[in-house]
Amino acid sequence: MRDTLRVQLWPLPTLGIALAVTAGVGLPLLDARFQSDMPSWLRTYLYSGTSDAARSVLATIAGSLVTVTALTFSLTVLTLQLASSQFSPRLLRTFTADRYVQTTLALFLATFTFALTVLRSVRSGEDGRTEFVPQVSVTAALVLTLVSLLALVLFLSHLAREIRVETMMNSVHSDADRTLHRLLPEKRDGRLLPEKRETSSGDPSAGNPPAPTPPATPPEPPRTRSPCRQTPPASSPMWTRRPC
Repeated sequence: MRDTLRVQLWPLPTLGIALAVTAGVGLPLLDARFQSDMPSWLRTYLYSGTSDAARSVLATIAGSLVTVTALTFSLTVLTLQLASSQFSPRLLRTFTADRYVQTTLALFLATFTFALTVLRSVRSGEDGRTEFVPQVSVTAALVLTLVSLLALVLFLSHLAREIRVETMMNSVHSDADRTLHRLLPEKRDGRLLPEKRETSSGDPSAGNPPAPTPPATPPEPPRTRSPCRQTPPASSPMWTRRPC
């Protein structure tokens, strides 16, 4: 089960999306509660635009991140398919099990989800409503965008290193070695440990009483020849009997 989850691409991005939704809902609420009490020195580092500008920034972040995510990973999977057809089909499994790939995808999707969730909380001053711009949330979306751009550069560098022949062969060898150590007996102190045998119904260590042994049959007494009978000689055609 653990190995199955390790090679799946969806668990870590799903967790990132869930955290992004939670932060996109909770952070604007904290903005609305503590925005008036923020010190002046902190406001200079936060986003200070209007509500229309905040909407444009968040919409741009959401649109660009989903485009970059789809384009980057589509080209990556295409490259790995070409490489796996030439070297080893286990490369796609190694790619999906790579923590760097999973973290990068989770960061991209979390930034997109966070920007889209914060966008719904921006209110303009039209129709008699109070204008509200979640400064901390918009600033957090900008920071996540910069971190995503840095992660994109590092991901491309990581991918260029991973598709080299020696790196791919080392990855396949390490994966096969881990599988052998998990499925076969471990080697310790130069000796192979015996495999664990399955407990049977007659194993006393498993808490089951041993099966009863059948009683031994007494040996049959040797058969003796009756003294009352005597084999006739070869020349006599009739039996002769001795008195018992």
